[in-house]
Amino acid sequence: MTMDANGAAPLIRLRGLTKRFGDLTAVDHLDLDVMPGQVFGFLGPNGAGKTTTIGMMLGLIKPTSGSVEVFGMDAHRNRAEVMRRVGAIIETPAFYPYLSARDNLRLVAQYGGRGKSQIDEVLEVVGLGRRAEDKVKTYSTGMNQRLGLASVLLGEPDLIMLDEPTVGLDPAGAREVWDLARSMATDHGRTVFMSSHLLNEIQQTCDRVAIINRGRTLLQGDLDQLLTGATGVYFEVDRPEDAIEILAGAGVTASVDSTACTVWAEVGAERAGELNAVLVSAGLLVSGLGSRKSDLESVFLEVTQDDDVQKREHPSSSSELQERARLE
Repeated sequence: MTMDANGAAPLIRLRGLTKRFGDLTAVDHLDLDVMPGQVFGFLGPNGAGKTTTIGMMLGLIKPTSGSVEVFGMDAHRNRAEVMRRVGAIIETPAFYPYLSARDNLRLVAQYGGRGKSQIDEVLEVVGLGRRAEDKVKTYSTGMNQRLGLASVLLGEPDLIMLDEPTVGLDPAGAREVWDLARSMATDHGRTVFMSSHLLNEIQQTCDRVAIINRGRTLLQGDLDQLLTGATGVYFEVDRPEDAIEILAGAGVTASVDSTACTVWAEVGAERAGELNAVLVSAGLLVSGLGSRKSDLESVFLEVTQDDDVQKREHPSSSSELQERARLE
């Protein structure tokens, strides 16, 4: 079994998870490890199988094959026990608009068998303490999302699962949700699992990520480790198009950025001097060079585009690609 550096076992462990709807394979032998106490980002293009996977993890969808373990238990055989420790928001939360936030949470506590004594506490945690008596119809979309998180927190979950929690929010509202998700792990010791298409926010918020495509794991691991070594070298040159051709001759793929005078090469910083000499020897004027660590968007595009290319070139070898791409 996979362990982290401290010897902890995964809080969520998926192995060979597969879901077929007739001839459509929505999730294809998916492997995943979510470690306790982290914010985990679940990434993939539209239609990659993220929501279906979450549905199987929550016991809402029955897998065709494979296993889902949560808290070390089979999530389907022990669904009631698992769900007592899980809080989830899969769609935009719905509340009674003419009731206050506090009254809405009283109803949630009543119907869910949860303690009403925690209502004021969770409202403070999500930043709604001062608006607790305001009717929900006066809330912004972001405030509604925070109230949804408050309703989840009433159950004191060890695991919080959020499927695209910032859809429909303006940047300020989205930032509030991301900050709250981060604080759930950092300040309250909970594990947060969230799917999203906002790669920059995932990079700023999450400890660990997985990237899937066509229901298969392409990449997963601690975010810092995935970005370590993924560097780019830039050259400020007088003839960027010529520079791209020259670098291609040296076996390096490069592109021009939006400034139209800087060429980026996806290579390690140790090759900067060598490539600079190649450009200068070809008669180009290099006025500057440097390196930076790639961001999550670059890694995401690289692995998903490579997977798409391999799928087109080898359409019958998906199982072989799956085994190569999977990180145990």
